[in-house]
Amino acid sequence: MYRDKSIQRISSDIDWDLVVIGGGAMGLGCAMESAQRGYKTLLLEANDFASGTSSRSSKMIHGGLRYLRQLDIAMVRQSLKERGHLLRHASNWVKEQRIIIPLYKRQELVTYSIGLFFYDLLAGRDNCQSSKLLNLQEIKDSLPGLATEGIKGGVEYSDGLFDDARLAIGLAHASSAMGATVANYMPVDSLMKTKSKSGQDKLIGVIATDKETATSYEIKAKKIINAAGTFTDTIINLDQPQESHKQVISQGSHIVLPAEVFPATKGMLIPQTEDGRLMFCLPWHGRILMGTTDIQMQKASWQPKPQQDEIDFILENSQSYFQHKLQKGDILSSFAGQRALISGSVSSKELSRTHKIIRSSSGLISVLGGKWTTYRCAAVDAVNQAWGKDTNKSHQSILNDFSQGALEDDSSQFIHPNLPYRIKQIERAVKHEMVVNLEDLLARRTRALFLDAKAAVACADDVARIMAQIMGKDSQWISSELSSFQESVKQYLPQ
Repeated sequence: MYRDKSIQRISSDIDWDLVVIGGGAMGLGCAMESAQRGYKTLLLEANDFASGTSSRSSKMIHGGLRYLRQLDIAMVRQSLKERGHLLRHASNWVKEQRIIIPLYKRQELVTYSIGLFFYDLLAGRDNCQSSKLLNLQEIKDSLPGLATEGIKGGVEYSDGLFDDARLAIGLAHASSAMGATVANYMPVDSLMKTKSKSGQDKLIGVIATDKETATSYEIKAKKIINAAGTFTDTIINLDQPQESHKQVISQGSHIVLPAEVFPATKGMLIPQTEDGRLMFCLPWHGRILMGTTDIQMQKASWQPKPQQDEIDFILENSQSYFQHKLQKGDILSSFAGQRALISGSVSSKELSRTHKIIRSSSGLISVLGGKWTTYRCAAVDAVNQAWGKDTNKSHQSILNDFSQGALEDDSSQFIHPNLPYRIKQIERAVKHEMVVNLEDLLARRTRALFLDAKAAVACADDVARIMAQIMGKDSQWISSELSSFQESVKQYLPQ
C-alpha cells in the first residue's frame, strides 16, 4: 500500500465508478464492498485513516448489553452476527474476550443470568463461549485486584476485543488488494455538479487537495458516498448548504492504566454508573483500558480531548471496585472519541447506534450513525443504494491475509522499554502503510500514544529519525515533525 501510487492514479483522469469520502470504519467498509463487486473505487480521507472516531473507540466488537436492556433485539441480533463474522474473518485483530460482571444483589444474579442466556441465544451459531454464573471465590480467582466486599456472585460472558486502528489499516490493505485506490491526507473541498435534462443538479465528481503538495484534483465519478463520520454533515452542506444537521455528536472518553492496577486477563463490566451507563475495564495490549463517558458536544472536533470532569467520572465510578485506590497519577494515557448519532429528541446516551443511509436530490449518498461492530452492514446498505443489491454471494473475506507481519517481529530493539514495539515494526509501517507523519506512526500504525503518552514522547526523536531516513527527509523536517507531535500529544497526556 503506497501513497505515491495512489496519487498517480488520482492524477491520471480515471472516470471512477465510486468515490468514497472518509477513511474511517464506514468509508473503508464502503470501499472494500464496492471494490469487491468490481467497481472502480477511490477512497479519499481528509487526514489519516481512522484518525477520528475509528481509532478512539472502546475497543469492543460486541452485541451490546445496553441494547438488550433497552429490548432493541434487532440491533443485538445484527451486532452478534457481525461479531461472529469479525472473530472468524478478522481474527488477526479481533479476539474473544471473557468479561465478568460482579453483582451485589442476589436478584441481579437472576436478572443477568436470564439476560445473558438470551444474549447467547440471539447469537445462534455465531455464539462464543456461553455465559455462566460465578460464585465469589471464582470471581476472586479471575479478577485479582478486585475489591470484593459486598459481592454476592457474578456472571461471565464473551464479547470481542480489538485494535480499531490496526483493523482499519487491514481494511485499507484489503481494499487496495481488491482494486480500490485509497489516499489519506486528501480532503474533499467541493462537489462537482452538472444540470440534468430536467434542470436538476446532478453530482459528477469532487475536487480534492493533496495536503502534502497542495495540489488540487478534479475527480470524476458516477456515484459518491459520504462516509465522513462526525463530519458527514459538513459534506452534506457542500451539497446542500441550507440542509439542517442530521447527526448529534457525542463524546466518549477513556483512560489507560498500567496492568499492575488490575492484573487480570478477563475484563470487567461495571453494571451501573451514576448516569446509568455501563463501564468497562478491559485488558488491552498489556494495559488496562477503562471507559466510557457520554457527553453531547456542540460540534465535531478533529482532535477531541477528554474533559477533566470525564476523567473524574471514570475514576469516581470505578474507585470502589479496586483494591488499589486509583489516582490521576496512575493514568498512562487518556483519549476521547466522538460518536456520530442519528438526531433524535432524547439524550445522546439514549440515541441508537444504528445507521441510516440517505440520498440527496443531486445523488449524494450519506451514511449516518453506525458503529465499528456493524460497519460492514452500513457499507453494504450504502453500496446497495449506489448500485443495487449484490447478486454474487460468493465473495470471500481476505482480511486475514493482511496479518500484523513485521508488527510481530522480535529480532530488533524496542523503541522504548515501556512500549511493545520494535524498530523493524516502525520501518515496515513507514515503508508499506502510507505513514505521512509521526502521529500516524505512534498513534495508529502502533498504539504507543494510547498505551503510554510519556513513553511515546520519549521515543519520538528516535522514531522521527528512522522515518526521515526511509522517507528521504532532512533535519528541518524532523524538527517540524517533533514540534507538531508535541502539540498532538496534548490530546493524550492526562491532565
